[in-house]
Parts: sequence; structure tokens; C-alpha cells
Amino acid sequence: QGARRVVKGDEGGVTEGLFRYWWEGDVCRAVNEAVPGGDYVIGVLAEDSSPSDRRTVLTREANYHPDSGQVVAGSKPFVQLLAAPGDQITPADFVAFSFDGSVGIQIKPFVWHQPSFPVTDSQVMRNKQGRVHACVCYDSVTEHGTVLAVPLRSPPAT
Repeated sequence: QGARRVVKGDEGGVTEGLFRYWWEGDVCRAVNEAVPGGDYVIGVLAEDSSPSDRRTVLTREANYHPDSGQVVAGSKPFVQLLAAPGDQITPADFVAFSFDGSVGIQIKPFVWHQPSFPVTDSQVMRNKQGRVHACVCYDSVTEHGTVLAVPLRSPPAT
């Protein structure tokens, strides 16, 4: 699609498994059991947050899969960071979507995303995605000198 290189992707077909997310103090971790090497640190709490009062998580990475989409569904609230396709991505392109856990999400190919952020202490989601798991990556610190701040709470209704 663009000038970014695919950093991995030598498998084929469809795979599924559990995607586990949890907080270790102020660090958010995730393991995608459906793909090899799917063990991630996905963010750290911002200064306005503490392990007992999570308000904002900071992250610096996102990726998209040019070969396939991904579907995740669980039963607890989560926040999903997404940006529309396009390789000229900036931090302003990202939007955080809050889910109450009653529905999952389908992430289409080329859509920038991070693993889901659990709102509770931990989350286990069902995951189905392409086995190729080709990833095109973005690092906001390297490319734009900033981190992405993801709100973990919905703003109050107006």
C-alpha cells in the first residue's frame, strides 16, 4: 500500500486463540496466543493515573496487517485505539473507542491498531485473524517525538 516495509509475515491461512491482557502495576501487557511471538508490553499509565485509578495509558506503537483483518471479542470493558488506513500516519489520526464488553470488534486490513486496553485488571478475549500476521509498524516516538495518550474512561455525558 505504501512505502513502509512489512516486518514479518511468513505463515498462511487463518488462526485463532485467546488474547490475554492484564495490568502489572502501571504496565499493561498482552499475549496473543494465536500467533508466534505474540507477547507485548502495550502501554504504561500516564501521570494522571495509578494502578488503583487508571485514567490514561501511554503507548508509542501501532501496526496494521496488510494481509487480513482481525476479530476480537470478550465480556469486559475495553478501549481500542484505531486510525484509518494510510502510511502518512500522525498521532492526531488515532481515535480511542470505548467498548462495554457486550460486543467485540472487527479490525479490517490496513487499519492501524494496538492490542485492546483492558479497563479492568485483566481481560481474556477470543481472537481470530490471518495466520500470516504480516505487520506494518508505526512508532510515534521515533517518527513524531511523542507518545499516544489513550483515555481509559469515557468522557461524561453532556
